[in-house]
Amino acid sequence: MLDGIFLHFLKNELVSKLLNARIIKIFQPVNNEIICELKSGNKRYTLLIGISSSSPRIYLTERKNVSSQTPPMFCMLLRKHLLGGIITNISQEGLDRIIYIHLNAHNQVGEQVKLCLAVELMGKYSNVVLIGNNGKILGASKIIRGQRNILVGLDYEQQKQEGKLNLLTTELPIGSSIQSIQGLGGKTYTLLKKTLNEDANIILFLKEALLKNKFVRPVMFVTELFPTFFDLGPEKKYYFNSFCELLELFFKNKVLNDLIKQRTSNLRKIVNLTLKKVENRAIVQRAELEKCKGKNEKKLAGDLLLANINNIKPNACKIKVKNLFEEKQPDLTIELNPRLTVSQNAQKYYKKYAKLQIAEQKLTELIQEGKNELEYLQSLLFSLNQVTHESQLQEIQQELLEQGYIKIRTKKKPVENQRILETISLETGNELFIGKNNLQNEYITFKIAKKNDLWFHTQKIPGAHVILHAKINRDFLESEITTAAQIAVNNSHAHHSSLVAVDFTTAKNVRKMPNGKPGMVNYTNFKTIFVNPNSLNEEP
Repeated sequence: MLDGIFLHFLKNELVSKLLNARIIKIFQPVNNEIICELKSGNKRYTLLIGISSSSPRIYLTERKNVSSQTPPMFCMLLRKHLLGGIITNISQEGLDRIIYIHLNAHNQVGEQVKLCLAVELMGKYSNVVLIGNNGKILGASKIIRGQRNILVGLDYEQQKQEGKLNLLTTELPIGSSIQSIQGLGGKTYTLLKKTLNEDANIILFLKEALLKNKFVRPVMFVTELFPTFFDLGPEKKYYFNSFCELLELFFKNKVLNDLIKQRTSNLRKIVNLTLKKVENRAIVQRAELEKCKGKNEKKLAGDLLLANINNIKPNACKIKVKNLFEEKQPDLTIELNPRLTVSQNAQKYYKKYAKLQIAEQKLTELIQEGKNELEYLQSLLFSLNQVTHESQLQEIQQELLEQGYIKIRTKKKPVENQRILETISLETGNELFIGKNNLQNEYITFKIAKKNDLWFHTQKIPGAHVILHAKINRDFLESEITTAAQIAVNNSHAHHSSLVAVDFTTAKNVRKMPNGKPGMVNYTNFKTIFVNPNSLNEEP
């Protein structure tokens, strides 16, 4: 994620603030995160070190931390050796993705010792290693056995990039490949390529940035949402006062987004599994319903047996009779149970008819219920794809709990005033409310919307309920209706389509579906408008 060149500038910033700082507290709230509180003069700093494979990082944070009741063993080891230690230097070997924090500390007998904390920020190989005065490994967050061993008691071996050239100390030969530069990440290269075009220009720029600090500034590109160390190119950017401030915001959002992505993935698996079960159940039910189509034949057989009761010999296994209920009266063969009388055989056929009739009615209801449930599950999948905030995820999880799709109870149920609703203020003074999940759909439709507000939804396609809410007393403009319809399409499964039908009606015409799932509604007296979902984003 963070390449070696970015870490070079971050390291310089850490040196300027943490040199001669004393470590006063150490926490390890989760396995892949270490927090050190430091004091330098009258200033206090909190250093965060993260070594998850997706978000390896190190920076000063404003985050408040709570000590774990039972700290992990590695945290206890760090406390034993580093508490009270003074940071004497923060270094980087060339432009590798490893930050070395050098400290003076005291051992158990009060002797001063030199220690080093190696923070290796290398994706899935990220690690934190505590190195003793003699270069031996005292402990590590991750014990590694393989080509490079990280084991207690062994000499610490630096992870090196073979064949890479350090721009800080090496003059590149003419015609050197961009791939030979140490510490240059693929994402950084892509961003530089957009503006500088040629690799030779990129190499020259990097040397000037590293040696002369030219164009160096903590920046995040608006379109890429990626932290960089250079202010270059015409793209819109977010600017920050420090590299730590930049990383604080970036990783706060990234870690939250990764968490949301993971949890939505877990919920999506549950919904997809349930959806598959409902589909399989519907296949069986439709096959059973197909068998019910023969019910009238059973009733006909009973009627014909009673009509020919005097013409049937006792103990007959079957009988051929005229079908008196058809104009041409074709022959019809009826199977009989020879141990039963004609009347008993007729009653047996009537019972089969009644049984199939009841089954047909029940199966028809079950198939419709299954169809409604499939629509509901599809709406849940759509809602999961729209999640952008923790509260929205909690709402969907709570909905799944209430509907019995998951069994584990959450500790806290989200309340209505915690809902983060998406609203859009129109230039006309009116507002649009957009439901991001089924609970929000119900909330804006039946709690927020006034009876004469307009309700919008894509026709027969899962998506958001959209309310055009009147804040001024007048009829809605055609432009407002078109905008609301476009918003409804953009927040539906049809957002990639070219022309989509959207139904709209006044909110008083929308009713909850009887015994329906959350967000499932019936509506009447509606109109339909066809809109292009992309038209909101087109250049004038």
